[in-house]
Amino acid sequence: DHSAMAGLDRVMVAQYREADLFLSIHHCGNQKSGISISCNQFGEELAQQLSDQLSKQLQCSAQPVVQTSSYPGDVSLAPSLNIDLGNLMNPSDYARASSSINIYRTAYQLAEIIFDYVDQNFDRMMEEMKEFCSHRSVAGDKTGLEETRNWIDKKLSAVGIPHEFQKVENGNALISASVSGED
Repeated sequence: DHSAMAGLDRVMVAQYREADLFLSIHHCGNQKSGISISCNQFGEELAQQLSDQLSKQLQCSAQPVVQTSSYPGDVSLAPSLNIDLGNLMNPSDYARASSSINIYRTAYQLAEIIFDYVDQNFDRMMEEMKEFCSHRSVAGDKTGLEETRNWIDKKLSAVGIPHEFQKVENGNALISASVSGED
């Protein structure tokens, strides 16, 4: 019964399962009408596509996408999106949210947009994975390990994640990185 699972528990399950995408989809009664999406730094492109296409396809307004710091987004290197599909105090948002046909339409449109995003970015994602896997990170290969550490250092720096290298006596250096979550 997922209705009894608290938000933090959902985040922990996503982390445990090593999710590639974290979506929180709901309706609220304390915002402007229309679609509102916030995301972490890894989800801006997808969030913008969702906002633009959902508002067009569902014929409703959309608030500007906002990059924000939140626990789900800050504990993941995957895109994390908080999708609010409307204000239940607004009559048109409520009508859209309570219609079985619109619920199906919304779910279908979300899936289509996400699949399209993956299709559009698949080659880039695979190239990044190939690049990472091309580094020789095998014990005893000091040059390969150093190249791999440098690559990871550049990737973490590019997305603004603080990190440090920790030397290990008679072993390979560890990379320690962390982000803090704020609501």
